[in-house]
Amino acid sequence: MNPGDTFDLNQVLLVNKKDSVLIGKPFLNDVYKVQAIVLRHLTGPKIRVYKMRPKKKTQKTFGSKRNLTRIWITSISKK
Repeated sequence: MNPGDTFDLNQVLLVNKKDSVLIGKPFLNDVYKVQAIVLRHLTGPKIRVYKMRPKKKTQKTFGSKRNLTRIWITSISKK
């Protein structure tokens, strides 16, 4: 998806209303639909993993950055 694209989130886990809370088991598929816009793609912080084998004199360091997508929720509506 490119920035500016819109999409629907159909699998809603929980809806908090003023007077009640709806919890899905596991989803509220038939009740609510959420529309969102992709704002941008970014990478998260670098996570470093260090492994050392004691008494073997071997060590290894590696890391990775997680790919993230920032979205903007435009509407939450009933189906």
